[in-house]
Amino acid sequence: MIPLEAKMHRNNKRFVALLLGIFLPMVMADLTKAQNPVRVIIGVQVKSGKNFFWTRTNNRLKAGDSLRVYVIPASEAYIYVVHTDRKNVTLLNDKTASTRTQKDSLLILPSTNAYYRIDGASEIEQFTIVCSPTERTDIVKLFGAHEISYSSWTALEKPLLERSKIDLNEVSEKPFTLAGNVRAIGKDSLAAAKLKTFTGDSLLVKRYEFSVEK
Repeated sequence: MIPLEAKMHRNNKRFVALLLGIFLPMVMADLTKAQNPVRVIIGVQVKSGKNFFWTRTNNRLKAGDSLRVYVIPASEAYIYVVHTDRKNVTLLNDKTASTRTQKDSLLILPSTNAYYRIDGASEIEQFTIVCSPTERTDIVKLFGAHEISYSSWTALEKPLLERSKIDLNEVSEKPFTLAGNVRAIGKDSLAAAKLKTFTGDSLLVKRYEFSVEK
């Protein structure tokens, strides 16, 4: 007969082994994810009259305002910048989206000397920036279609946001030093130094949604 203490000890060991068998793979999977963060510097600059400022994710804009998008990946990444007014959907960088952006390279949309103008025709303007270490064939396939509906875009965007949101709100409090990119930005170099870093879990998705005053 096995003494009661020994039996309990043996049962405890089996119980611990069972727990390890169940939870250890889950913990290791989480650790693996944590070791592959995607960090991207993103900023949206607004020009309103003679004033320039960096907008938050949900600012109110006025008809006639203009904006420019800045993206700098901390490592090589495919970048997709999508705009929608909840009616039309456009991949703004469709000509370069299939090319991997190099580490610390600066992407400015529409360009260093142009802005997107808010015409006031829509009450909502959304810009979604997707940064991925690998090419997003789902995005490529969607925008390869002749017509893209708002519902088809949101059906794709929603799971991407869910996947990325674990660390999406992690923001670097330290100013970002532009180094070699200062010349490319020109007069905006001082303001661009205030851009912040956002981090996602194997994928970074950052959405800006602006309400528009006519």
